Amino acid sequence: MRNFKIILQYEGTKYQGWQRQESTKNTIQGKLETILAKMTDTDFVQVDGSGRTDAGVHALGQVANFKINTAKTPAQIMEYINRYLPEDIAVVDIKEMHERFHSRLNAKGKTYCYRIWNSTMPTVFERRYVYELADELNIDDMRKAAAILVGKHDFKAFTSNKKSKKSTVRTIDQISITEDNGYIRFIY
Repeated sequence: MRNFKIILQYEGTKYQGWQRQESTKNTIQGKLETILAKMTDTDFVQVDGSGRTDAGVHALGQVANFKINTAKTPAQIMEYINRYLPEDIAVVDIKEMHERFHSRLNAKGKTYCYRIWNSTMPTVFERRYVYELADELNIDDMRKAAAILVGKHDFKAFTSNKKSKKSTVRTIDQISITEDNGYIRFIY
């Protein structure tokens, strides 16, 4: 079996998130797995993502991997996948990796970006990509509060499953908050 790493981007508005679910086929992982199973003429190809996104969340550089038997080149695989993906999902890079590579287990970090449109005027073309908030925000106070979260902390209070054996300790290396013509951007 050959192991492939892909980087994809998607506009997640109409999807139920990344992870395949029994209740819906409308997930990013589900779309990829269906196409790869068809391409390889198999019943199932598992695609592992570096992380999960919730319903409606977009991704600019989601990493995933899958193992398949194929004679196709990486370029041919990418062309095939993109031909059958809907227009709001695209594979932008593909590489063959060593057999032990796993997109989640080998991830070194993740970057999240949240954008607020801080204005009383709606933004028609950006409405799917920003949170609109008309209330005046104090950026300096937001930066001071964000600085408290930088470092290693236990986020158990924010989880719904308090009895999970998975560690809820995470490290946030940095948080930046910038403001530009009504747009406020949080990156961490």
